[in-house]
Amino acid sequence: MCPINMTIKSAEIEHAHDIWLLADTALSSAWSENELARDIVDSSNRAHLLIACRADDTEITRIPSNTTMIGNANHTNDSDYAHTQFQNCNEATIAGFIHWWEVAGEAEIHNVVVDADFRGIGIGWQMLQTALDDISARSDISSVFLEVRASNVNAIRLYESHGFVEIARRKRYYHNPNEDAIVMKMTLQKS
Repeated sequence: MCPINMTIKSAEIEHAHDIWLLADTALSSAWSENELARDIVDSSNRAHLLIACRADDTEITRIPSNTTMIGNANHTNDSDYAHTQFQNCNEATIAGFIHWWEVAGEAEIHNVVVDADFRGIGIGWQMLQTALDDISARSDISSVFLEVRASNVNAIRLYESHGFVEIARRKRYYHNPNEDAIVMKMTLQKS
């Protein structure tokens, strides 16, 4: 579990600018603020954007790099998305976001971004788990896909810890710098 109080919730239109600023600094090819706003208000319900935001002014504590997170973040299904146990959100501090689409019985995770000041404390793990819980609850989705830079070892470990496996590589997929993408897949186990 993340050692600071965070809320994972569905993004709303008023979050668009702050999410865009975070994406613009973290991603080599971020989408425009208008495209982001369109995904937030997407009426087809195919685009999904969750944010992680500070629930209080707790001091940030780093988890040692040799620590392994085991278990699940404490959350309950309270409306469309799972929320952590902390509910009071300081909207001024968006620590990260996860963006995914559902199409034709599959989900594709487009971005998992954590602000540099909040990395290494479990926010990415918690956002990914929340998104996967939501995706798993949808009876029509059987697989989840994503691409990740081949050099992003921390992200690859995060995805593998959730059951993703490498299924392919895309040569020179990323730019600035040029780099291969690892394509990963997770098959959902439906009961």
